[in-house]
Amino acid sequence: MPVIEYLYYITIPVRMRLWYVAARICWRIFDIRRRKITNLEKDGARRLLFVAKYPLSLFYACHQVELLKDDPNLTFYITSPRKTRNICRREIDRMGVKARYVNLWDAITTDWDLISFPHHCLGALFHPSIPKLFTAHGLENGKKILRDTAYTYSWKAILRDQESYYTRFFATSRDEFDIASADRHGRAFTNKIIVTSQALALKLHEKNRDREKIRSDLGIKSNERKAILIMSTWGGDSLLRTMGPAIADEALRLNTKYRFFVFAHAHNFQHKKALTILNGIKAKGMEVIDPGPSSWIPYAVAADLAVSDKTSLSLYFSLLHKPILFTRIGEDEFVEGSPFMKLYNVSPKLIDPENLKNQIETCLRSDYSCRVKAFAEQTFPRITQKDHLMSAIYECIKHT
Repeated sequence: MPVIEYLYYITIPVRMRLWYVAARICWRIFDIRRRKITNLEKDGARRLLFVAKYPLSLFYACHQVELLKDDPNLTFYITSPRKTRNICRREIDRMGVKARYVNLWDAITTDWDLISFPHHCLGALFHPSIPKLFTAHGLENGKKILRDTAYTYSWKAILRDQESYYTRFFATSRDEFDIASADRHGRAFTNKIIVTSQALALKLHEKNRDREKIRSDLGIKSNERKAILIMSTWGGDSLLRTMGPAIADEALRLNTKYRFFVFAHAHNFQHKKALTILNGIKAKGMEVIDPGPSSWIPYAVAADLAVSDKTSLSLYFSLLHKPILFTRIGEDEFVEGSPFMKLYNVSPKLIDPENLKNQIETCLRSDYSCRVKAFAEQTFPRITQKDHLMSAIYECIKHT
């Protein structure tokens, strides 16, 4: 284990203790300030706060706002750490979201009817009397972030001992109960998990109803070339940084028969090596999709097949019941029995980029689509149930 990772791991108990002390201080300030009338009051409407740790978090928060925006009894606010404040304000204006930005300190010391977190971000600092909802920033795939620790269900969600500061965790799969119980803090999560839908997944299904129009807008005709979406996560072991150039070269040789699109995680556009690869692929004539957080959706809808690594976008693609060709991944990087591993195990593999043509042809004429459909329907039983998701959110809102 690298030294930095080891130090990170052994200092977790100390950092958890310090966070608890900081939280108690914030709670005390909250109790004092609560007696004052703040400028966030609005005719007794329920106030919902969304905490955006990164610009990507803002994207998921905005989808939740869109889901609930027609309720006149709800008002929406978004906060973020100082370093992303200007970006969030700009993006909120650009997207026309029905939400108001509030500074982080004002957010921490104000009473809310519900706080929603797409990422773990300072949740312990908000007063324990406020309901807190963890909605995740993607479909939970069970990937480990440290030793045997997953991201969602880990020490990051723990206040102290076996106590989580979240009121509820919104899951999309029953497998998340197993992922949670695999963590040493598992007892803090099991009674707080609700299996329901997700706002982004609902958006994807909605877009899929207009598939033919989207394909037409992208210049894809049903009787011509099949469309293939190449998806990559970020990091040194990603598709882009390993097999990416070789896959791109092979794809260019198949360009008369298939139309390829490349989507890479936004982090790749901020990393010198990854950006060099992307620019090289683009210079050769490959279509590289803009890294915006929702830019991949129309291409996923339009595609007939995907080539993917361990990115969680593969789980979203499975909701469309289309085959996925996976590159090699480290199976020990995922919690056993996780949604990603189930999808990976029923899907074909691309070991050598030179076999791209044969593997694509095999995928398109085989029953892999049926396997993916069976996986998605079994793994995500409520993913299309918008009413269930909205009901679950309303149940979490404070009732006083």
